[in-house]
Amino acid sequence: MPLKQLVEIRTGLSLERKRGATYDDFYKKYQAITLKSFGDDIYLTSDYLDEFIATEELNPQYLTSVGDIIVRLRSPNKAVFITDGYQDLIFPAFMSILRILDISKVDGEFLAYYLNSNVAHSKLANKANGTAIPMIKNSDLADLEIELPSIDRQKNIVRYMKLANQEINILNELISEKTQLKNKIFETAITKAKGLK
Repeated sequence: MPLKQLVEIRTGLSLERKRGATYDDFYKKYQAITLKSFGDDIYLTSDYLDEFIATEELNPQYLTSVGDIIVRLRSPNKAVFITDGYQDLIFPAFMSILRILDISKVDGEFLAYYLNSNVAHSKLANKANGTAIPMIKNSDLADLEIELPSIDRQKNIVRYMKLANQEINILNELISEKTQLKNKIFETAITKAKGLK
């Protein structure tokens, strides 16, 4: 079924229209999602949020809520799932927000994984416009055909993905530690070899 039957889709805020400064009569500080906020997984990389000073209190439609999915419209198209602690973030105009219409039918984390999959990327690749920085439109997202399993199967897939990601993180930590150990052993061996001369 097309994505538009599962979610409400809106484009983000044009930041320049609302940008203010601390010396304005009224201003409000927000945190804004950036292109770098999209990591390798479906969760935000909080190290790359920017401070944004607005000239007014912003309409809540431009702020994230728990359970939302934010999609980069610029290539590479990635999606992140908004978890607790990341609500009330601004998402700019080169991103779209997806709000699930019926959570009894669609798991937000599953949908974010789906949008980051090769299946979705290959479907969206033909829709991208622009030569320097290819972009997709909300209408491209809206028309994206989704193969949606049952809600129980979606939740099982999400559980598997989380376990697989934990395993990958542990393996990456082991690789890092093994590399450091290998280099330390080599340096120790060189130091001892110098002492034997």
